[in-house]
Amino acid sequence: MDEIKEWYLGLTNPQKVFFLAPVGANLAVQGPSATTETLPGMNELHHKLFQEIRAVAMEFGAYAAHWDYLVSEASAHNLTEDLAAAMDTALDSMQVLSSQK
Repeated sequence: MDEIKEWYLGLTNPQKVFFLAPVGANLAVQGPSATTETLPGMNELHHKLFQEIRAVAMEFGAYAAHWDYLVSEASAHNLTEDLAAAMDTALDSMQVLSSQK
């Protein structure tokens, strides 16, 4: 995820929001298949993700720290692979949209 982090930090704030929103949607898609053990962690991860979207939208800064906190939350709930998959899907979507312009 370090590679995606570097790419993310280079985005403008609107681009960051455009990336993070589908990450949340992709995590939500995985929600119905979550187990009773992972569902509370998925909920917490969503909270952190939407806090990051709010921070970006309000231009609070410190995006690297926010990113690390999001990844740490995923790790704490054994959801790192889920978060990485959601980010990869969102990244792919952004790259497809960029190539169509």
